[in-house]
Amino acid sequence: MNKQKEFSEIRHINWRSGGGLGKQIMATAVLKALRSQNPNAVIHAMTSYPEAFTGLEDVIDRIYPLNVVPHFYEDHKEYEVMEVEPYTDLHYRKGEMHLIEAWCKMLGIQAPSTLVGIIKLLDEEKKAAEQFIAQVKLDRPLIAFQPFGGTSYYSPQEANNPTRPMHYREIPVNTAQEIIDYLVNLGYAVIHIGLPTEPQLKNCLRLSDKDPLNPRYIFALLDRCHYGIFIDSFCQHAWAALGKKNAIVLWGGTNPKTLGYPTNVNMTQPKSCTNLHCNRPNTFMFDFGGNGQHWRCVVGGKCMKFDAKDVVRRFIEINESSKIEQFEKMLKKTAS
Repeated sequence: MNKQKEFSEIRHINWRSGGGLGKQIMATAVLKALRSQNPNAVIHAMTSYPEAFTGLEDVIDRIYPLNVVPHFYEDHKEYEVMEVEPYTDLHYRKGEMHLIEAWCKMLGIQAPSTLVGIIKLLDEEKKAAEQFIAQVKLDRPLIAFQPFGGTSYYSPQEANNPTRPMHYREIPVNTAQEIIDYLVNLGYAVIHIGLPTEPQLKNCLRLSDKDPLNPRYIFALLDRCHYGIFIDSFCQHAWAALGKKNAIVLWGGTNPKTLGYPTNVNMTQPKSCTNLHCNRPNTFMFDFGGNGQHWRCVVGGKCMKFDAKDVVRRFIEINESSKIEQFEKMLKKTAS
């Protein structure tokens, strides 16, 4: 059998995906489905976040950055290319189908029974997270907190760009600070997961300039946290992909039905907007207003203006109901 015939009898796939870190974590579920239905195929993945695919040798054969790679064409000129944009799928846009499910449908593969990504931590990553925990000398349960997000780790300067297109999914800075203060007074430690360019919250731990600001390190830290409170950004995807449960996730412009997980506790404010989870601006569908400006919410993102007391109360109800009385006394004392 000549090499050409041998090559043609095995399916060779160049799978590609761009976009944010949360999307790439979801992509691991799509690739797992692709592998299960093509066990003998050679699958090479190109992604904007190769870190999301580390340790998944049983799913993909090789990982490449979604960038210029020397000799890539020569090595892959006979590979079939699998690349779709699930954010354009009609069922996803109508809130009828989870992104992972829509992604698989567009690729012509069967969606996995569990719509959640996969993260496998390496031993050295676990050790790095343990060193962080040892250095801060924690004597109380640790809560991972991501109140802001939606900006690439590779372009942190975009966090301060007021014109960037983004969904309404961040909570106000004063609300984030109130949540931290309540939790600390209740006996928890909080680590703020965020970029250096984001607002600097007080009374909490955060990664210093000396810490490795990369997704794998963050994943390992999340794995060591007892609890999580997040917006719809990469942390809520990573938490589910690590097999952890009961994170509080705050939703506004984006939709927990299409981007969330039943293992998390998804909080919304149904009365805040008549078009909740509008998923706008949708730049893939050219969601622009006049003068080339991205669509902007006419009510200023009211859907994400949560009450800090409601968030903390829900957190306690789910995780440590014995502290409800302590919290209510705290609120009465503050009010007086």
